[in-house]
Amino acid sequence: MASYFKDHSSSASMPSSTSEAPLYSFPVNSLWTLASGKSATWLYTTAVIVISLLVLEQSVYRYKKGRLPGSKWTIPIIGKFADSTKPTMDGYQKQWYSGALSALSVFNIFIVMASTNEYARKILNSPTYAEPCLVYSAKKVLLPENWVFLTGKEHVDYRRGLNTLFTRKALGIYCNIQDAIARKHFAKWREAAAKDPSPQPIMMTARYLNMDTSLRVFCGNHIPEEAAIEISDKYWDITKALELVNFPFAIPGTKIYKAIQARKSAMNWLELAAKNAKIAMAQGAEPECLLDHWLVTLADPSYKGKREFTDHEMAMVVLSFLFASQDAMSSGLIYGFQHVADHPEIHAKIREEQERVRHGDYDSPITLEQYDQMTYLQAFVKESLRVKPPVLMVRFVLFECLAFN
Repeated sequence: MASYFKDHSSSASMPSSTSEAPLYSFPVNSLWTLASGKSATWLYTTAVIVISLLVLEQSVYRYKKGRLPGSKWTIPIIGKFADSTKPTMDGYQKQWYSGALSALSVFNIFIVMASTNEYARKILNSPTYAEPCLVYSAKKVLLPENWVFLTGKEHVDYRRGLNTLFTRKALGIYCNIQDAIARKHFAKWREAAAKDPSPQPIMMTARYLNMDTSLRVFCGNHIPEEAAIEISDKYWDITKALELVNFPFAIPGTKIYKAIQARKSAMNWLELAAKNAKIAMAQGAEPECLLDHWLVTLADPSYKGKREFTDHEMAMVVLSFLFASQDAMSSGLIYGFQHVADHPEIHAKIREEQERVRHGDYDSPITLEQYDQMTYLQAFVKESLRVKPPVLMVRFVLFECLAFN
């Protein structure tokens, strides 16, 4: 039996139809080749598109740049954005000194910098070709409905109404506030110097003096002390977000995102100040700050520009004033201190004028009339602003070609 099965099993064979083409046999190599071919095609297509766009970017930049001084090639996509991470005066001056007109690009926004008085005046005096332009993030940070973004007659009328906040009578009120705040900070500086007489950085110290002064001039005592400290500290995030070169999107962790959160915090306090000022003026209190003076002016029957302002609208005006104050004013103040320190002869002349105008009475607050008599101090301030302008540049956007010789 065993022999029988052995003989027959050895002679048995698989049918020819199944041995030549098994039912579960697939052309695996052919499928892999097809998939690889498609991937390679997409890869090559994507690479060609990316390279073409990069070449186009460089070509457009080179075409617009022409013979202007500036980098021959721009960094793909971001351009000069990396410079905003650590901006320096040397970096700005390198661009300015490269030529009267020089070119750069940031996120494919072509920028021409004019560094001479002649060209700057030409741009400033060409309203049919260009208009003032803040950075891309400005509307996100300062709110798009803010008055600073108005244009045409609407902007002119709004600004004319705000001019009433700076009459001589109003300036007299602000002068007393500034004097009191400055004395408070000078006393703190002397106390700190007595504890540590070594040289200290002045930038943030002077900025806080100016920020505190501005907040009290604008809001008086309608906001508590902790609000003034919080606004001063967080407003620095707004300043950093409005740098010339910056990442333009409000993604958590970016400067713009932090600035928006700082603006929300500041607006809450400033709206409270506007509300408290309305209550105080309605109760017949004497005006003691800009908000008070504004409300008194609006309530005057002879005032032609009378209209109702919400707490939010008044807060936005103060928010915009604070930006100009803590940024440009702080820079001007710091440069002024440095110029006095660098020139003892100027310091001596300023002290001599103070002695003559104030008759040795340094404890009484300075009046507006005394400021009028300080002609040398006024000349020093103007010269300091000329030598070191606190506003390094004014941004304009061109909507028509403007020809230069």
